[in-house]
Amino acid sequence: MPKKTIRLSSQEDLKVFMSPQRQKLMRNMRMAGKPLTSKALSDMLGISTSSAQFHIKKLEKLGIVELSYTEKIKGIIAKYYRIADINVNIGTHLKDNLSKERYVIMQNLIHNTFDGLIEFYESGVSDEVIEENSEFINGFVNLTPNDAHELLNLIREFADSRQNKGADTQIWEYTLMLYNTGAADKQP
Repeated sequence: MPKKTIRLSSQEDLKVFMSPQRQKLMRNMRMAGKPLTSKALSDMLGISTSSAQFHIKKLEKLGIVELSYTEKIKGIIAKYYRIADINVNIGTHLKDNLSKERYVIMQNLIHNTFDGLIEFYESGVSDEVIEENSEFINGFVNLTPNDAHELLNLIREFADSRQNKGADTQIWEYTLMLYNTGAADKQP
């Protein structure tokens, strides 16, 4: 079943999403692979619990974060949040006055993945571990419109089916950029 898509098309929504602190919060939630409390997130990010709650509420309002379940711990109801099972579309194709915000979001997401890769390379692990646990691929492919659609669907379905952490899985972070270099030439 295809995921629901949330389109962020207002300046307010894009600003909520592009906040560096909220991007870190979402990244930590994805990496944890399980629902987390605002206290757990505040500890991970080195911020106050109230600040983590504030950011969670902003993302919850957009539909990006959702309450997973509650649990009573020492007489207190703990709320566990997770990233919603959705696709977030920042409307990169729209011709409005928000392109700078969209470019900042894309640049930050690419930068975060790149920084993680560099940290991994510089962590002191052996070359063998690096070769088995990282990849950088760059190039060109020649695709028909149907090929492109099929490739994107395969990638989405493969990634979507592996978003939940399993007992024998490890987290691999990725950023994929793919675009038709000739599409702009065909525009009137």
